[in-house]
Amino acid sequence: MFYVEVTDDVTRLEPESWDDCVHRGGGSMFQYSDWLRAYIAAPPSRLSRARFVEVRRAINDATVAVMPLFHLSSEPHFTSARGEFNIDHPCLDAPQLLSHSWYAYNCEPTINAGAVEVNGIADMLLDVVEETAREWSSTLVGFPALPADSRLRDNLERRGYRPYALQVNAVMARSPYSTPSTLQANVTPSRRRDLARLRRRADLHGLRLRTDNPPELFPLFAILADDANVARGLTPSYPLDFLRAVQEQLAHHLVCLSVWEGDQLAGAMICVHRDMTLTAWIAALDYSSHRRLGTYSLLYSMLFEWATTHDIARIEGGRGLVEMKATLGFMPQPMTSWFAPPATPEQHAAHDFLVGLHARIDIATQLRTVRRPEAVDAQS
Repeated sequence: MFYVEVTDDVTRLEPESWDDCVHRGGGSMFQYSDWLRAYIAAPPSRLSRARFVEVRRAINDATVAVMPLFHLSSEPHFTSARGEFNIDHPCLDAPQLLSHSWYAYNCEPTINAGAVEVNGIADMLLDVVEETAREWSSTLVGFPALPADSRLRDNLERRGYRPYALQVNAVMARSPYSTPSTLQANVTPSRRRDLARLRRRADLHGLRLRTDNPPELFPLFAILADDANVARGLTPSYPLDFLRAVQEQLAHHLVCLSVWEGDQLAGAMICVHRDMTLTAWIAALDYSSHRRLGTYSLLYSMLFEWATTHDIARIEGGRGLVEMKATLGFMPQPMTSWFAPPATPEQHAAHDFLVGLHARIDIATQLRTVRRPEAVDAQS
């Protein structure tokens, strides 16, 4: 038997029991309590309310499932469709109830229970979602960027949720029985030679490749990230207050990789290290110099080096640049966003928009055009 506990106050979470469930259930970095506290402290979107759900086992009060819920609007990663795909719709600014923000990916409610118990626990979580949606009058209700093999999939289908393939995650992994160096074996020989040449050239030109977190890094990173979004007609997505909150809450898990030309930040990648997984969360480049310096590739060479020396078994490469990451040995993994069936005219209009957005992104075509690493190497 199980029971549900709900709170709207992130400070009332018990990190020990919540995080233990995420850890044992194989949850994402975006499910841990420190990430939730960072997002609540300085949300980059219009966050009106949040709710945190735990399912506990009645016999011993052990937490067997956790799920955050965010009620937000004008979320930059969602409204970027205006600039990126030149489409607009009222639902971009409509209130959404989500099982996580659009800043998370490959992330689902964590269930740490036996296979025979998962179905009942998933239904308990969905009951809370639907009760909360009615209470908060949400236009869109859903689960963004779930892994394609989500444990909630059957339950979502039974309740009429509609799937939209809107994003792809890039993943590199090694067997738990292999050595750390085999992670880099995913990179083709030609790309390894390219990365080695870039490192030698960086040394020759006096570039500094840093893995620490100097005080000036986050302010400069925020400027680069905003400049890149503005140049592409997108909404600024990473305000400094949000980055500072992440820096404060996740200090012991952050891995900051940066490339410097003199005192100028040429580019940086902010990663999160949990157990044997390294998540390459966000990167920002100085686009006036990145082609000349090969900044993005330099950052990935640093990522592989750090992963090898710290016994990393899995790298979450994140969204976007699917073809480029495939040449580096990452495997594309489609993610599916599930939304509750529409009941009102506003919800029907929002689903019509999602259908159009799905057609514009066309994940299936992206995956078909990704060249296998072996083919890339054969052509080099």
